Amino acid sequence: MEIDFPIFSAGMGPIAGPELVAAVSNAGGLG
Repeated sequence: MEIDFPIFSAGMGPIAGPELVAAVSNAGGLG
């Protein structure tokens, strides 16, 4: 995957909603 610094977003129930998931994904993060 050629990722120098992997950033993962773990599911945290109601704290991490779809907005956070989309933001992490759009920024190149995983999860």
